[in-house]
Amino acid sequence: GISASGEMALLRNAIPSSSVVPSAQVGMLASAPLAGGAARDLAEGILFADWSPDGKQLAVVRVADGKTRLEFPIGRVLYETGGWIANPRVSPRGDRIAFLDFPSSQGTESAVVVVDLSGQRTVLATPFAYINGLAWSRKGDEVWFAGGRTGLAKDLYAVTLSGRERVV
Repeated sequence: GISASGEMALLRNAIPSSSVVPSAQVGMLASAPLAGGAARDLAEGILFADWSPDGKQLAVVRVADGKTRLEFPIGRVLYETGGWIANPRVSPRGDRIAFLDFPSSQGTESAVVVVDLSGQRTVLATPFAYINGLAWSRKGDEVWFAGGRTGLAKDLYAVTLSGRERVV
C-alpha cells in the first residue's frame, strides 16, 4: 500500500503461509519512500497491512503463536482468532478497521467484520462461501466487497455499519 505521506508498505522475504492462511504469504513488513531510498523493516510475521488515513500508522495482520492477530497500530492487538483474517482496511476517519474474518483455519466460510479502536467487534455481513477484496466508501459509511453465498458467485456488495446489505 501507499501512504498519504509518500511511503510504500512492502512485504519482504515472503514465504507461503498455507498452514495459516490459504494462498497468502507471510514475511517482514517494511516501509520505503516512493521517491527512492532504502526499505526500513517494521514487523515480522505479517500477512496483510493497510495505512491509516494520515499515513503515519499501519494496521497489520500478524501470525503469532498459531493465531492471526489484527493489530493497530503495530503491536496493539485489537482482535485475535484461531482462524484467519484478511484484507484489513482502515476507515477514512481512522476510527475503525474492516476486515474479512474466516473463523476456521481450514474453512472458507467468512464474514465482513469491523472493529473499533477499543477492540469492539461487529459482524456486518455473513456467511459467505466466497469473498475477496474489501474497501471503505469515501464517506466511511459503507464497506464494499466482492463475494457470494454459494459457490464462486461474484457479486459486488455494500454493507452499512448497521449491517444493511445491498448488491451494488
